[in-house]
Amino acid sequence: MTTVDGQQISIGDADKQFCIQSCSKPINYLIAQKEFGSDYVHHHVGTEPSGRKFNEMTLKPKPDEGNPNRAIPHNPMINAGAILTTSMVVPNLESRQERLEHVLQVWRDLSGDVRCTKIGYDDDTYKSESATADRNWCLGYMMKESDAFPSVFKDLDETL
Repeated sequence: MTTVDGQQISIGDADKQFCIQSCSKPINYLIAQKEFGSDYVHHHVGTEPSGRKFNEMTLKPKPDEGNPNRAIPHNPMINAGAILTTSMVVPNLESRQERLEHVLQVWRDLSGDVRCTKIGYDDDTYKSESATADRNWCLGYMMKESDAFPSVFKDLDETL
């Protein structure tokens, strides 16, 4: 834990590194909020619980002018919502590597890791997760078909 005045306190296995995986959802959501503001973000992702599994193939109706069949994820903490908010994470940066570095820097800033030695990227975990991401691809295509993605959305491969 890091206090607002910079004091750091830890107990237990605080020095053991681990993959954050779904713990990234709230941070990417906050990055999207900072980048585009709440109104823009919540035009594309809801704020209420779905009452369903985190990776269920479901969207909530949110008709729009010109698209009465538009649907969006229920909230940013389920997989569909996390995919959608991730599409808003610094989409103006040119490369996937630049986007990754930006996100890692946000985590480092939030963690107080001033030496930037503890927070990183694990390619083996990325490859393992990507190899079994069929449901996330399906959620992405479902959101594309339902016109859920914002205008800054570029590419499903980049987002996933």
